[in-house]
Amino acid sequence: MPSLRGSDDFKGQIYHHKHLGQTDLINDPNVKDVTVIGGGKSAADVVYAFAKANKNVSWVIRTTGTGGPLLTPAEGVGPYLNAPEIGMTRIAGILSPSPFSPYTWTQCFLHSTRLGESLVRSFFALSESACTRLADYHSRKNALPGFSSLAPTSVSLRWLVGNIGVITHPDFWDVVAQSVHIHRGDMTRLQGHTAILSNGEELRSDLVVDCTGYKSTLPFLSPGLKAHLGLPCPSSAMPPTLLAHWTDLEKAEDKRILSRFPFLSNAPSDPSSTIKSDSEAESSQPYRLYRGILSPYAPLVLIGHLLHGNHFMAAEVQAIWAVAALSGRLEIPDKKDMEGDIASFVAWAWRRYPAHSETANSVVLEGMGYLDSLLGEMDLSCCSKGWWRDGVLPVLPKDLDGLVGQWRERCRVRGVSVESDL
Repeated sequence: MPSLRGSDDFKGQIYHHKHLGQTDLINDPNVKDVTVIGGGKSAADVVYAFAKANKNVSWVIRTTGTGGPLLTPAEGVGPYLNAPEIGMTRIAGILSPSPFSPYTWTQCFLHSTRLGESLVRSFFALSESACTRLADYHSRKNALPGFSSLAPTSVSLRWLVGNIGVITHPDFWDVVAQSVHIHRGDMTRLQGHTAILSNGEELRSDLVVDCTGYKSTLPFLSPGLKAHLGLPCPSSAMPPTLLAHWTDLEKAEDKRILSRFPFLSNAPSDPSSTIKSDSEAESSQPYRLYRGILSPYAPLVLIGHLLHGNHFMAAEVQAIWAVAALSGRLEIPDKKDMEGDIASFVAWAWRRYPAHSETANSVVLEGMGYLDSLLGEMDLSCCSKGWWRDGVLPVLPKDLDGLVGQWRERCRVRGVSVESDL
């Protein structure tokens, strides 16, 4: 929740978007003027919902940052029922310099040669152009004044920089263009029933919705304990020797990563990193977990802390891997080798996803490669439909059915019973 001057004396209501589902404000006749703060997917959903309910909606997006959201169409093509299914194919993974995929001639060509880099860059540029054409920011008929200012300014699908999401309603752009007032400015204060912006605009507001995201902080652990477990923490909580140890490892791995994927050096900077408040200015340390799951210093596992294209599937596979690791059924390297693997992933993640460099925990476009690597360590597989179909068809949650049975059988063949484990 942002701290807004005048909040205590504001005559309207203020909610974070996560709490809207616990209310019936959308049907409240006393709520006529709604001000939505934020430029992400959650803000897009909120402004659409209130506009469809015939409220007077003002959408406020700060002038710093990356502007409005880049929203991709939800419709699928060919065998894909929707756009996200395309991302859950193994063939989609070739478009990213993934540390989880075998370093084949295809990976080498696309991510280590100028021609390959040009093809990858062109693919994502075309995808972004398709999104902006669908929105038609500058020439859409019957659009309210200011609609064009909703256009993103520094968004990248390839690097996942900026506000990115999927359009979940076919009439989204028509509704927003014709019914939502777009304002570019910072919220400076609230007064009576009015929200006052940095550009001097005053917006009558019965309800202010803060679509300002979230931050996972693991508040039940102390900063010092998080530092020793390899979890995100302020840099000041890290013992100097441990911080220097990781810095040296990651610097060495960064050179190795760039030698393999030289064009990762072209990643854009994250605009939001330059506009942190004083309370956020201190540097922080990222996740340092083996395979994104296991602490190298304690028998501790975290499930679901990697940003993945399908969190349900990731959590399922991670859970099986974690039980196998903690029960001693899976061969885990010693601490030194784990640290080397972790440092390599962190160095890659810093380059690959600059907008998530603070936590270094994103594998969104490498999701299937990541799951396949975990399954491979357990000698398991999913979605075995033939080599061609396995590559081009989406892997869905139902395709994970039977993994536990597979694991039990693998262990039975080795003469190990895992009935008490799983």
